[in-house]
Amino acid sequence: MTRSARPSPGLGALAVGLLAAGLAACSSPAPLGCSDVGYSNTLDVQVVGPEETVAQVALVRLCDADGCSGTLELSGPSPDPDAALPEYSATASGPGRWTIARGMTTPAQGTLTALAADGTVLGEATPDLSWTLADPDDRCDTVRTAGTVELPLAG
Repeated sequence: MTRSARPSPGLGALAVGLLAAGLAACSSPAPLGCSDVGYSNTLDVQVVGPEETVAQVALVRLCDADGCSGTLELSGPSPDPDAALPEYSATASGPGRWTIARGMTTPAQGTLTALAADGTVLGEATPDLSWTLADPDDRCDTVRTAGTVELPLAG
């Protein structure tokens, strides 16, 4: 009696099962390959007021329940490698514009302070912050932005 070269039914069922499992994993609602570390949320600040006052702003600082961005003394790298880093960093991003990068938290409110080089407070505000995904197509739900907040300066 001659045997035909047909695949066994068990092997076909195994192949179908593996294919179904692979497709189910790809269509799962849980994001794959998402990291819990390595990103920061941002807030853009536009200081508004008289041109000469805007030009005097040396630092914009954010404080909330989690901590504060650096002071004028701590706004640059520390010579001490063991020094504690500020909770957030604030960098000038254009004339009268500052970007504050913070950890992965999204506070509902924060106090913004504009400081002159000598430490004089030029303006302060405590706006409500509304955080949204920086990239609406981000499947990992990571980087968020609070958009641009205006910080009025005293005349």
